[in-house]
Amino acid sequence: MRRFTVHNIDSYNFLLKLDELDAAMHVEIHRRLLRIPEVKFSAKLGGYSVPQTARNIEYLNAYFKDEFELDELSDLKFVHTVKTLQLQDLKLAQRLTYIQDQSAPEVKYPCRLKPFNHQAVATTSIHGSEFFALLMGMGTGKTKCLIDEVNWLGECRMIVICPKSVTGQWIKEFAKHCTVPYWIARLKSHHRGVSQLVEGLRVKEKVKVWIINYDRVKTMGEYLAKIKPTICVLDESHSIKNRKAKRTKACIELGQHCERRFIFTGTPVANTLLDLFSQFNFLSAGSLGYASYKGFEQRFARFKKMRTGFDKLVGYKYVEELKTAMAKCSFTVKKSECLDLPPKMYVTRSIEMTEKQSILYEQMLTIALASLESDLSPENTVHATIVLVQMLRLSQIANGFLKTLTGEEKDIPGGNPKIDALSEIIDEVHPDEKIVIWARFHKDVDNITALLEKKRIRHTDLTGRSKNRDANMDSFNSDHGARILIGEPGSGGLGVELLGTKDHPCTTVIYFSNDYSSTKRQQSEERSHRIGVVRPVTYIDLVAEGTIEERITEILQKKKQLNEFIKDFKGIRTLLTGENWDDTASSDRKTG
Repeated sequence: MRRFTVHNIDSYNFLLKLDELDAAMHVEIHRRLLRIPEVKFSAKLGGYSVPQTARNIEYLNAYFKDEFELDELSDLKFVHTVKTLQLQDLKLAQRLTYIQDQSAPEVKYPCRLKPFNHQAVATTSIHGSEFFALLMGMGTGKTKCLIDEVNWLGECRMIVICPKSVTGQWIKEFAKHCTVPYWIARLKSHHRGVSQLVEGLRVKEKVKVWIINYDRVKTMGEYLAKIKPTICVLDESHSIKNRKAKRTKACIELGQHCERRFIFTGTPVANTLLDLFSQFNFLSAGSLGYASYKGFEQRFARFKKMRTGFDKLVGYKYVEELKTAMAKCSFTVKKSECLDLPPKMYVTRSIEMTEKQSILYEQMLTIALASLESDLSPENTVHATIVLVQMLRLSQIANGFLKTLTGEEKDIPGGNPKIDALSEIIDEVHPDEKIVIWARFHKDVDNITALLEKKRIRHTDLTGRSKNRDANMDSFNSDHGARILIGEPGSGGLGVELLGTKDHPCTTVIYFSNDYSSTKRQQSEERSHRIGVVRPVTYIDLVAEGTIEERITEILQKKKQLNEFIKDFKGIRTLLTGENWDDTASSDRKTG
């Protein structure tokens, strides 16, 4: 027998209006309705306001079967939610099968590189889902999963929101993995960004991708919404963990205009479990059971009233309930759990220099080319010392500082994008895992040290200035010692082992700036990859985009020697400017 009707108030709430009931039945229905999470009685509306969450719809279907009637819009919402839950349960079963026996679904989509098992599971989970979270550790290949979904679809309008340091990486990953014709752009600010949006809408390619950093969403959100994105993905979604931040509000508002929403991060919980709310709220309001932060907080957090009057977070409750809610719309995997990953993985993060850096770099490049051309002998014999001096000057600018005529090293005004990128990467790595950061310049070591002190991360060093090398290595290789070690490649030779421990292994090695020696590079790599290591190690090169660092990194990763590329002025020019570099590199691969 019908007891009440369900009306659609707006995109977020239902209104439950009771029928004419006798007093006893009215009290009974009222008592049962108040068990619904976040329910509120509205005298103005004459009924109960209930958030349109899956949890509430499940509750109504389970405990009020045949006791309510739906209006047309509410009926559509109920049917859609029930179908979504059924799809989530089906895909959850697939993920549980993978976790239990490492079996992966059949790959039904076109892809350039065969996915690892966990990537096939992730892409299958994304496919057909309105919203989903890939909570995969750094180095497990989250980006490929979404690009394979694009390959599967063959057509989409996609917005990628990510930290500034990652925008270039998305462009490289699309070039590496996308099998269908696509158009991609890194959005500028203001009118230039609007022009890029219009340009993308006009191109013939059916896959259109706009990449924007978090800070620009605040000013570009209105325009992004107008292109009616098919997909919106937040890469490193922990960037919106603060629900009060403007960037968080802008991202969530934009998500409401997108057909499908995804979040990527290996560290969804940076400080507390409450960090999860904003990230999953972007996916779908109430996807973790509660549409309001207050309701979420009251359900899962324990607080203690302090003498000052403030509430202090002291713990959590109903954690298993939270895990169950997350499991329905997320896939979590750590690098250590991906048994088919290679022992070494290489990632290059392209960093966009500041305007001041770019100007200084171009000026120095012009001076370097002119100086080298005049210094070369008529027989084109290259003096290696002269070349290296010019290269070092360019590398110093790319790393954010200048060396004055008096030998003093000064930071270039306007900030250091590499330091910002490094900070973001450190936040991505699980706090139980250790990190080695290699840097060739003393100034780099000083800037990195300042960053770690600011972040209050325990660290040590292994440089030419280190006073107690053995004690520093022991600290890094112990459970309760330093989490991060800063080293100079020249100090990473024989007798150095930087593995961490079984419970706190070194899984990430970052090259903030490279030495030009292939030998030193290989020696420093092997310090964290020795016999007995069971976890894959990710090697990340931070490279200033459009600079000599790009070519140097490629040479070192391919284990080549620099002197192969500086035999004459033509080769030097190619190395410094990048002109015809692809031809030179491919020729080297054929003959090498």
